[in-house]
Amino acid sequence: MSFEIVNNQFLQQLAAAGASHDILACEDIYSESGVKLLANGSTLGDDIQSRLLHHKLRRPLEHSIRVADAPNNRTLLDTFNHILDQEPILAHWASHSGITLELQEALQRLNLPECAWSALAIARHSDPRFIEHGLRVALIAISTAQTAGQAWRHLLPAALLHDIGYLYLNPALWKAQHPIGPGEWKQLSAHPIIGQMWAQNVAGLGGEVAALIACHHERADGSGYPRQIGGERLGPVAEILALAEMVSGMLEHRSYPLGQLRVAFKLLPGQFTRQTRQAALSGTQDLPVGDAPAIATDKIEEALHQLLLRFGQALEVLEQLDWHCTSHVGRQLKQRLADRLNVIQRAFTSAGLDVWLPESQRESVPNGDTFWNELAWIIRETNWHTRHLARDLTRQSLLLPQSEAHAFEPLAALFLALSDELTRAGL
Repeated sequence: MSFEIVNNQFLQQLAAAGASHDILACEDIYSESGVKLLANGSTLGDDIQSRLLHHKLRRPLEHSIRVADAPNNRTLLDTFNHILDQEPILAHWASHSGITLELQEALQRLNLPECAWSALAIARHSDPRFIEHGLRVALIAISTAQTAGQAWRHLLPAALLHDIGYLYLNPALWKAQHPIGPGEWKQLSAHPIIGQMWAQNVAGLGGEVAALIACHHERADGSGYPRQIGGERLGPVAEILALAEMVSGMLEHRSYPLGQLRVAFKLLPGQFTRQTRQAALSGTQDLPVGDAPAIATDKIEEALHQLLLRFGQALEVLEQLDWHCTSHVGRQLKQRLADRLNVIQRAFTSAGLDVWLPESQRESVPNGDTFWNELAWIIRETNWHTRHLARDLTRQSLLLPQSEAHAFEPLAALFLALSDELTRAGL
């Protein structure tokens, strides 16, 4: 991707932001052939797309514009303080690690290049929650890094800008509320790399920030994206940013995030190292999980029945994949799926229910609210997990030969069907 060639999606979002913000050229903008397209100080108006699209510029457009009322240090500090006031979980998290005052001071002195402030303004216009999300990720990441004894200087700008690659994609993709197909996933999963390339082109951010942005959806076990790197190649600071991004999503979209977080770590132990999980959970250990809404036992039993049915079918498909998986990538994907299903099995076993045994061989279901509450938590998290398994299968299928990719499609359909059924059951 070349930033000298004006990106159509970025230009559309820039034009949309220009309807309510003054966006100015901060220097003369020339095409590569030397034609002056915009003069220094001119306002980018409605005709911006027709004037700039398809041109190759001498300098990236992003470096040649500024948003007059872009966010600034005061904006970040006020938004951060609002989060502390309104979200007690995050306030406790910051207080437990002792970074509240230090992070407030860091926000006041954060020195971002002007084009980064402008990018935040354009992103916030497209998604009013963009800066809040970045600050949540920053708070969780820095609190976890502080507890783990890791340096966090680069985490603050990386967290604020980690999703900046979305500016170069169709907003319908990253705002989609429905499962998306392989072609769409191929585009969407590129946003960390686009963000890395953007940061590498911004003087003053540095390679460390760009590298962290590239890794905010990776996982320690190599199951993340876009590069599937893990272990030492990922590194502890990038792993912490990836965990913070996941946890922030839970806080923003889950009704009972602490309970789900603790169950998620039980179901996804390999995605983050023990040290990182422990550092993150230490910030919430004194907080009550909270009671989830009561769900009738018969609904939980029905949801469990559907889960057993679908996972039984998934195991059958996995066995059949032995005949189809001839590539190294295919065999790796099959093994990763089997490992994840085994982790889910262990989570149910820890609650006192061996979900892989036939019902006739299973011991009687334990009685008591504690059992049913824990089972409901695990089923809820399995719902979230199976939808993400379907998403990961769709994404990973892009790396497979076509014949193998088709063999995995029934699994993705099974996982999506299970998630839909659990959601209808209130789980």
